[in-house]
Amino acid sequence: MGLGGIGSWVVQSLVRFLYRQENCTLVLVDGDTYEDKNKERQFFQGSGKKALVQGEWIRKNFSGINVMEVPDYIVSDQDFLENDKDNTSPISDVIRKDDYVFVCVDNHATKKIIIEYCSTLPNIVVFAGGNEWTDGNVWIYWRKNGKDRTKNPFTYHSELIHPKDRNPADLSCEELAVSDPQLIFTNMFAAVLLMNAFYAFLEGKLDYYEVYFDILQNKALPCKLKG
Repeated sequence: MGLGGIGSWVVQSLVRFLYRQENCTLVLVDGDTYEDKNKERQFFQGSGKKALVQGEWIRKNFSGINVMEVPDYIVSDQDFLENDKDNTSPISDVIRKDDYVFVCVDNHATKKIIIEYCSTLPNIVVFAGGNEWTDGNVWIYWRKNGKDRTKNPFTYHSELIHPKDRNPADLSCEELAVSDPQLIFTNMFAAVLLMNAFYAFLEGKLDYYEVYFDILQNKALPCKLKG
């Protein structure tokens, strides 16, 4: 979810890793649009809805991958039912049990929706990343057989419980056009750490629930799991 500064680079790695893999579907989720101004730090080939642009590129270059595009912003199921908003999809239509979810959105409001929903699923693995100009973090939320195997992010990131920002679905076009400047190197470092965590999980070697990183110091400091 989220195909911008971090997500567009995650896709670059995932499609190569998943190429010719059987029985998997790559779901691309983003309600935003690629514009010429995004080229300084995001990978895409063509303007338009981010999910559709990436899906077209993947089918052209990696035809062995099954792709599904969701060119919408994610909202809670209740919000979807109560508010008839264009450009939105209910989270239960996008995330299912046993999924691997990559959260590359840049706002806490959407992350809150994702955490709340995923905490109700019996089996799910969430890999989430975010960054400022030269530093950031990646966290992993894993549930197995109805129990948390890593810490729920709410327990150590209070800003996710009461987000100060709003879901992009609630913003005007003018508000969506305003974004904080970011550095491509930091975005790419976050994407690499997300993929590292994904591979470590697949190999049964994941022994941390979060990583803090700083590209100026070239450091990535993991928070280890206990037990």
